[in-house]
Amino acid sequence: YALGVPPSAKLVDRVPPDDLQRILETIRAGRERMDNYRAVFVMQTEGFPMWNAFPTLRYRKGNRFRSEHVRGGERLPDSPPNLDANPTKWWSQRVKQLRFWPDYVMRGSTAFSVRCESVAAADHTIHDEIVSVNTIEYNTQPGETYPIDYSMRPEFICRPPLGVGGQDWEASVDLHPIGGPAGCILLRLRHTSSGGRINKKGVGLADENRFWLDPARDDIAMRWDVVVRDAKGTVRVIDSYTVEEAARSPQGVWYATRVRRESGQVNGTQRLSGQIYQFYVDFCADLPDSLFEVPHPGRID
Repeated sequence: YALGVPPSAKLVDRVPPDDLQRILETIRAGRERMDNYRAVFVMQTEGFPMWNAFPTLRYRKGNRFRSEHVRGGERLPDSPPNLDANPTKWWSQRVKQLRFWPDYVMRGSTAFSVRCESVAAADHTIHDEIVSVNTIEYNTQPGETYPIDYSMRPEFICRPPLGVGGQDWEASVDLHPIGGPAGCILLRLRHTSSGGRINKKGVGLADENRFWLDPARDDIAMRWDVVVRDAKGTVRVIDSYTVEEAARSPQGVWYATRVRRESGQVNGTQRLSGQIYQFYVDFCADLPDSLFEVPHPGRID
């Protein structure tokens, strides 16, 4: 007060209490300890078969990441496969039939975003090229760096950025919440600033994020709800991720294998179709360091 701070000023303590700090450390340890892997990621829109989709590939080796997508012109399977028998084996064979372009390579807190094209040579043959590379420096601390596609990775989708400690977020933990996945505690992050958050279309930053954390699975988020409130104070969930299936890596790290995402319009008059995220993770894949080298423009062999 002697420095001129008015007695009416509100004290905002951004230091997490002990229970919350323990949760944050457990979640952070899971992100860092995840085994090296190659994962086949498949996204299915409800109403369409899973096999009728192009997969993407995700790689991790320590704090280095890589993502690849199917190049243009590839074909879908000619007939429906029997995925009930062994979907992991089928998708492993499926990706061998496709050609992929790199999306990005990430080394520590630096990402290299890649744009590729099919290019015609002077002899009219077609080949693939990296035409540009954009460098993005996140300037984040170790353990606080997230891959560009974190919501489509098995270890990060259940350990998303929480926002705890942010100056515009207020955290609280409910150890005995009503509703939500069984056995979970509820971490709420409420946005404390309203200025400029909602645009004329009613879309903006979330008013609240709700994370349903499972203490029996190292506090992974079994559900993540993004909540907004309209001018009348009506609460609506506009985005929700639910982990329907999870497994443990060889080192004992929990990760998601199947996630349901549901998105809704802000005005609440319509519910968009849901999506299923499926992860087929190979912890024995060969991951040469060359996969994670800084990409440069040029021909893709």
